[in-house]
Amino acid sequence: MANLFYSDDPKQPFYVINQLDLTAGQAQILTKLYQPLIGSQAAALYFTLAHEYSSLPLASDYCTLLQLETELDCGLRPIFEALHKLEAVGLCKSYLDQNVVLGRVLKLKLLPVLSAEAFFDEFLLRSLLLEKVGVVIYKRLKKQFADQLLPVNDAKDVSAGFFDVFSLTPQQLAEAPLENKPPKAAPSIVNDQNDYQIDWQYLQDRLQAYHISARTINENRRQIYAIMAFYRYSADDFVDLVLPTLVPGKDELRMGLIEQAANQAGPVKNASKLRKKLVSASQRSAAAVVQQLDDKDDQLLQEVNQLPAVAFLEKVKQSKGGYVTAQERRVIFNLQNRSGLTPAMTNLVVKTCLDYDAILTQNRADRIANDWLQHGVTTTAAAIVYSKKFKTAAQRKYRRRTSKRVEQGTNWQQKSASHQSKVTPEQLQRLLKKQAGGSGNGTH
Repeated sequence: MANLFYSDDPKQPFYVINQLDLTAGQAQILTKLYQPLIGSQAAALYFTLAHEYSSLPLASDYCTLLQLETELDCGLRPIFEALHKLEAVGLCKSYLDQNVVLGRVLKLKLLPVLSAEAFFDEFLLRSLLLEKVGVVIYKRLKKQFADQLLPVNDAKDVSAGFFDVFSLTPQQLAEAPLENKPPKAAPSIVNDQNDYQIDWQYLQDRLQAYHISARTINENRRQIYAIMAFYRYSADDFVDLVLPTLVPGKDELRMGLIEQAANQAGPVKNASKLRKKLVSASQRSAAAVVQQLDDKDDQLLQEVNQLPAVAFLEKVKQSKGGYVTAQERRVIFNLQNRSGLTPAMTNLVVKTCLDYDAILTQNRADRIANDWLQHGVTTTAAAIVYSKKFKTAAQRKYRRRTSKRVEQGTNWQQKSASHQSKVTPEQLQRLLKKQAGGSGNGTH
């Protein structure tokens, strides 16, 4: 975490460098949406600073931190903690400057309260609000504001970043609500290499809200372009891809993780199209296919259409005396949410995989699903018929491959044994003498 700026000098001068008039609607948003994130003391500090602007910053106009201590009835440490929260949510900027008369001066720039629409468009703000107030109140607040939407020079920036003050685990970021929003109308810039267009300025503006500088974006511009052009991502798509990979408090783009996330998320765009195709195919008449099903197939067809994917997997594993692993649940998640298979088709893939192996693996599931789709198998009934034909063909091939020639033995009931020997009596005597002599000369 970065070293946040603090001062323990009550006589430390500060000055609000801009005028900000809060409307009644902005005050309501600050109270209802921001205050659960920053607390009542930070909200009170924002209201206080909004009335400290003076158009003539003379030496006598500079306030001291002691004044804030008196007005807010708290010490310096709580004041700076509240100030850092304002900085983290984008309501304030802090700068350190040098004054000839007063020495080091803290200059504060107040930023306007976002509209409700813009607030809920910010991934980190809405994620933290959801964590603070819970799902029920979050939905209530969003509904409440749905119909009430409202349209420094060389000083050193010492503002706190979002991750300097607040913490969100990767799991919380992954589970945060991702909402679709229309892209802003902005002029597109044509890349020199081909006709794929990226608005770099808009991308920089979006990532700057998450403390990623333009310099970092420019350093990784070639890799960013390669990812966006390959997957045809918009700037908003790319920002949503980047957010879970960010390191709290660091101005860094981990391109390796971003490429990996893009590869994993690649099929998602086509998943909904495939699911629509499978759903429409299941609604068409399939009388010719259904006639090839027996009673056992009909029972399986009912199970795969009625049970959710995880429940079906648990039932199949329990029938075999096994248990479901975490990896198997991930395979089901990938089949439905990334590959786009319907729950019924997912269940059939699971059943087919477990007919061959005790564990459901991603490789086998993908191989079976791809084989079905490539052969035009888009309904559950067709998948059952296709699997039966495939098993039958495989069994025939296995029998041909494993068949062996069996050598016929002699039936001694039909053929009598011959007692005629080809060894003469003289040869037999010599062999016996030789054997007797050898046994006498042995070492044992």
